Amino acid sequence: MGIFVVITLLVLLTYLITRFVELDKLTKKDVLIGWFVKIGFGLIYLYVFTQYYGNGSLYGDSYRFYSDSKILAEIAVNQPLDYFKLMLGLADENSAILWPYIERTQIWMYGDNGDFINDNRLILRLNSIIHLFSFGNIYVHSIVHVFISFLGVKLIYQVIIKYVKRSLLFWYVLVLTPSISFWGGSILKESLLIFGIGILLYGFSKLIKYFSIQSFLILLIGVGVLLFNKPYAGLIILFMSAIYLLGYYLNWQVKWLYTLIIAVFFAFFGVMFTPSKINLTEKVSHKQKDLINMGRGGVFFINDSSFCAFNYDDLSNFEMVDDSLIKVNSETKGEYKLFGEYEFISFKINASNQLYPHYLTQIPSMSYYETTPISNSKIQLIKNIPTALFNVTFRPFPWDNGSNLKIFAFLQNIGLLILLGFSILTRREINNNEKWLISLLVMSSLFISLLIGWTTPIFGAAVRYKIPVDLFIIIISFILLKQKSNEKT
Repeated sequence: MGIFVVITLLVLLTYLITRFVELDKLTKKDVLIGWFVKIGFGLIYLYVFTQYYGNGSLYGDSYRFYSDSKILAEIAVNQPLDYFKLMLGLADENSAILWPYIERTQIWMYGDNGDFINDNRLILRLNSIIHLFSFGNIYVHSIVHVFISFLGVKLIYQVIIKYVKRSLLFWYVLVLTPSISFWGGSILKESLLIFGIGILLYGFSKLIKYFSIQSFLILLIGVGVLLFNKPYAGLIILFMSAIYLLGYYLNWQVKWLYTLIIAVFFAFFGVMFTPSKINLTEKVSHKQKDLINMGRGGVFFINDSSFCAFNYDDLSNFEMVDDSLIKVNSETKGEYKLFGEYEFISFKINASNQLYPHYLTQIPSMSYYETTPISNSKIQLIKNIPTALFNVTFRPFPWDNGSNLKIFAFLQNIGLLILLGFSILTRREINNNEKWLISLLVMSSLFISLLIGWTTPIFGAAVRYKIPVDLFIIIISFILLKQKSNEKT
């Protein structure tokens, strides 16, 4: 039955693309080539994360999103009204009906450990809906994610094309850039991230022309997808989009642009001194510590009041009772972090028969690298800026830790930098509107790169997280590129 759904879904989505997707200087052939290229990347992703990494089974975050959402789909079958409330965020998750399902999940509750937004839940909700018609076929999930990502890329193209002189090349670079199509074809947050960026830009472009309820609702969808899927990128992109909208009302005056750039930099670093809930230093330190734990690997579970982490070398001290519960068989040193707090505290846990909700047992990452802990130090945060930007912009190098797949990431980094450098050296004259757009894209890229470089000591994760930066480099490059003398736009 799953194969029938795969074929039916492919035919249906291909028909919808040819019937309803606006061409915008493209032919139907160009659009279909882009669609099938992205499907190809989706298949490559599944192969890599089942055969190369997973020994025949889905591996990593994709597996956790897939398996947790499958549990949520059981609620839809058995308790449809409660499922509907859960999808809308209106359900009592601790109720006698829902808790037996919720406690079996691994990451549905994880964002409740003090993060401002639980950014796991949107992707889990989406995949739980897909489970209702996928019959457990992983290819159905992949096709839906590819389609969502494809729509995002098409919307980005549709909005930016008016600034671009080489439209056809711009389209093919968007769909052929490995990080955008590879991770966009994954069962991960990146497909929704690309879609969120696309629909946000589309909503803004429509509102700038004229206000309508439809355009405003489209904008709200983009805002929601970005904030509840990738808050770190979403907040920055939303802030810069608001400044771009302000530029429209200021008639794109460059003097205001320079003033706002200075104000934005002061504001960005000013949040280092804000209250704890929105303090940049504390948020970055917490996320860095979290990802250091993931990079080094370990055993992670939750008790009544805290998130607990233990070294992977001590794995034999623990016993999995079933897929969601774990117990401690030997006294073990570890760290715990109270919910709502950011500091990890060393402790020892005693052997007992008590069962704890198991979050994750993580093998040490092949692409982990040592980084200087920020540890809530504003001075260390500033000291880490050059290294953070360098790592995100140029690494992984071929000799860095990680599998051979890092070669592709390295080559893409070099390719995008060459494209950007060539565009700058041969740039055309740009108007004030384009100066605003390029400046805000540069600042967005800079701030997103900083957050990734500060917090992420895992090359494999960093190349995923920097998709917005890759997108913005491509957009900036093509805005600057001159039209070829024999090419029509």
